[in-house]
Amino acid sequence: MKIFFLSLAFLVLGSQRAFADLGLAWNPDIVLSDRFFTNGSFIYPNELYPQEAIPLLQTVAPGQAYLSVGTERGLMGAIAARAGAVFLIDWDPNVVLYNQINTSLLKSSKNRKDYVVLRLSATSDQWQKRDRGASILSDRRAWAWWNQAVRKSDRFELFHADFRSTDGDVPFGELNYLENTGAYELISRLAKAGLIETAYSSIQDSRTLSLISSYLMRAGKTVGVVDISNILPPFGLAVAELIQIASRLKGSSSQDSIILMQDFAMTKGSGRAGYFAYRFSYILDSVEEGPAKESVPWRVRKLEEGFRPDVFSLDDGSSRCIQGLGKLNVGNR
Repeated sequence: MKIFFLSLAFLVLGSQRAFADLGLAWNPDIVLSDRFFTNGSFIYPNELYPQEAIPLLQTVAPGQAYLSVGTERGLMGAIAARAGAVFLIDWDPNVVLYNQINTSLLKSSKNRKDYVVLRLSATSDQWQKRDRGASILSDRRAWAWWNQAVRKSDRFELFHADFRSTDGDVPFGELNYLENTGAYELISRLAKAGLIETAYSSIQDSRTLSLISSYLMRAGKTVGVVDISNILPPFGLAVAELIQIASRLKGSSSQDSIILMQDFAMTKGSGRAGYFAYRFSYILDSVEEGPAKESVPWRVRKLEEGFRPDVFSLDDGSSRCIQGLGKLNVGNR
């Protein structure tokens, strides 16, 4: 698999300073000082077969930015999309802390096996030895939080399981970078290059989206995927916010930029999430020109009424779908 990365211009621009300038800088003390251990937080991956979204994600050109809520869904989605940068954006401080620690572990790891050790069994002292300046790994409270919230949680049992001797359809499949060397190499190189950014914010926050969009434009780069999980009504975002996301990122979008969503109801009780997406162009072209009006075009109204296209559809008249990653070189732990 060919790996694509953003140009040096993006590295020079950076996003950490800009997040700090807008007051979006992350302070882990929000969690660590109160010992708030993830009550009600979705830090664990609860979609067991994200590899089923690969056909959708690979309709997007490689090397673009991947914006996502949550934790592992953003990294596995970025692997599937062959992304060139990742922005993990969430309003839950536990989720943000998880992302910051995990990114530091990926950045500090020497190889996939070393990352597995750092993630699952390394001591606090071993984390400190990997600290490369201003890393959260030097904070013993972070190790204690990870040990309690991740290592001792049965919610991570399947993600941490060793499936290397198992044939057939397994949870997380080739996107599990603890198992798959090719997947690990892609996401760890992004981490080492400083191209995985965490933000304590909301995925529809206007300032955050405008910030990301302006920096991508200055770097001559584009956003490929915005992964919002299942935060459409009744869970959260209304159509107005969906349009706002596409509008705020319009300047840095490409012709194949998509907003990715999932819905367990699509798969009729199978326990698997169904994935679907709308292209930016489809959403923005649905908005009437001029002042907002009470009536909206039929296809946006369909979305507002809960319409869900079939699994793997793009609902823009396109049936293009290219092959998935396939089985990469899965190594032993």
